[in-house]
Amino acid sequence: MLAVYFVMKTMDLSGRSAIPLLFEPRMETYLFWLEILVGVVGPLILFSIARVRENPRGLFTGAVMIIIGFILNRMNISITGMEAWAGVSYFPSWMEISVTIAIVTARFVVFYLAAKYLPLFRYEPQSITIGSYDFEEDLKLISEETTQKSANEILTGR
Repeated sequence: MLAVYFVMKTMDLSGRSAIPLLFEPRMETYLFWLEILVGVVGPLILFSIARVRENPRGLFTGAVMIIIGFILNRMNISITGMEAWAGVSYFPSWMEISVTIAIVTARFVVFYLAAKYLPLFRYEPQSITIGSYDFEEDLKLISEETTQKSANEILTGR
């Protein structure tokens, strides 16, 4: 998907005859190259290595790089692009930054609580047989009790 994004971005720049702008010494240019290197090329290289793809920390690192690239893209468009167009300089105040961080943090907390207390991730018991005893009924009972316990915790607030 990253390769498709990179190809589409390149085709867009080519179609608008904007490729020469990538070599002008401007803030927009530097942020564009940083976005491409951190958010596209870096993760592509990381994910092309099997050891990284099979490691949760490697996957996390690549995902964070993609998110940083997305944020750089949005910042490049919304702040530096508009600054150049309007001819003024702008940087968010500490209040704007703190409100943004609070909104993002609140969303993480809501997701965490939903994942913890709502039955979003269901466990489907598998049939386990040891000798002649089939554990399928026992596993279903445990799964139902766990789901009921989670529902009771939500309703009672514990």
